[in-house]
Amino acid sequence: MRIYLTALAGLSMALAAVPTGGGASAQQAQPFFAGKTIRVVTPTGPGGTVALYSQLVTRYLRPHIVGGPALVVQFMPGAGGVAAATYMMSAAKDGTFIGQIHSSSVHAPLLEAASFDPTQFNWLGSITPMYGVVSILNTAPAITLEQLRTVSVPLAASSRTNESSIIPELINKLLGTKFKVVLGYRGGGDMFLAMENG
Repeated sequence: MRIYLTALAGLSMALAAVPTGGGASAQQAQPFFAGKTIRVVTPTGPGGTVALYSQLVTRYLRPHIVGGPALVVQFMPGAGGVAAATYMMSAAKDGTFIGQIHSSSVHAPLLEAASFDPTQFNWLGSITPMYGVVSILNTAPAITLEQLRTVSVPLAASSRTNESSIIPELINKLLGTKFKVVLGYRGGGDMFLAMENG
């Protein structure tokens, strides 16, 4: 999971206190973020792994930013993360937004029309590597690879450009499974609930 910011200049000014000499003559960067609120834009709704990472970032990042701004999570599900990426590109230009951008959203302009340019984001860091996983309950109509090649099993996904759709479609092509991808879920929490509810 990578975190991006649309305006890196403000963050670098806030994080880097560069002294020009010793003692009382040292000059520090202006506290750009003093009295401001930084919004951590999350491309999902609450309840999933991505939301958890956003909450961890907001909890532990604040003490490391000069000026001690407030940090709040802003959930922005939609189009498999493309809605959040588009918002970051168009509206979040003043340096007070940090966006978690789905790795699949970076590929979205290659797969379909998207109104953002992923090359314009500045990478701040990665929280952790994330791996694509397809999971089904043990009560599903098929649970072994052999069964999944003959029985259709529905899988929740957010959009065609998101890994929740890309990975099962790829498995269908490579291994001959019959996953039926159901689009339109707003995040991991909704997907887990749908799976538990059958």
